[in-house]
Amino acid sequence: MRERRKKVEDRKGFGGADEAFLMKWEYSTVVFESSGWLLGGKLDGQKFNDRLNRLGEEGWELVSVFDTNFTQGGTRDVIAVLKRPMK
Repeated sequence: MRERRKKVEDRKGFGGADEAFLMKWEYSTVVFESSGWLLGGKLDGQKFNDRLNRLGEEGWELVSVFDTNFTQGGTRDVIAVLKRPMK
């Protein structure tokens, strides 16, 4: 049982692990502007999906999405954070 744990630890980068096992990532943020002024922004869902699908074809993986707010919780922008392995 101890031997198996050591091998798993080595792969995760603990205890003198080989650097070849460590993934290196590049990150990108994409800002999607919303429309609407009084009641908060609306996002064009089709444009959002199309853009994410294009980025996915380029090897980007969606990590997180969040919005930025202005008065009374209305959405200003939607921000997507993506990653892909470094070449």
